[in-house]
Amino acid sequence: MATGNEDKHVYMTSLQQIKTVTDQVRQNEENPTPPQPAKRTQLSRPPGATTWRPAPDLEGPQEPTFDSGILRAMSQQDIRAQVFLWTFLLWSDTVEMVRVAGHPNVYKSGWVYPVYLFSFISLLRMIFTPQNPLLNSLGILLQDLPFIFVRLCLIIALGTITPVWGLCKNVLVTLSYVYFNYLTKFRIFSSFETSF
Repeated sequence: MATGNEDKHVYMTSLQQIKTVTDQVRQNEENPTPPQPAKRTQLSRPPGATTWRPAPDLEGPQEPTFDSGILRAMSQQDIRAQVFLWTFLLWSDTVEMVRVAGHPNVYKSGWVYPVYLFSFISLLRMIFTPQNPLLNSLGILLQDLPFIFVRLCLIIALGTITPVWGLCKNVLVTLSYVYFNYLTKFRIFSSFETSF
């Protein structure tokens, strides 16, 4: 027994004939001129302006690239450093720092303020999109480098309240980022890279 609600969801469709590969080949043989793609127009831009990379098939927002200055140096990327950087869970580092702030020795001392402050600053990299070229540099500058000094100071002042492996992780990630992105550009390191 059909109700009135079922009738509302009935849709009309039309059938279209689909061309087979043979039909398409015959059509191409009859018309030997292949279709020409549309030409792209070039826009002029002032010198020193940032350029935009084309987004492949509308995958997401376009990210800026920088031509000169400190932003260009910060946006340099080497895939080896990225793999090494993203191998470690960046969130666990911040969570561990917040956990350390709850320790009675830290909470009752003045160390709780730098721990909370640098934990908050490490989260500021969330405002950037995942494909932004500055994201890796900001991860180092906002999280790993400050956490090296905070953890080292906590270990010196209060003992092993924070795990030593966290300090080793911050040092290792920072050194690998600097090595792969900047030091390999020097002749002594680049000759070592090309010897493999």
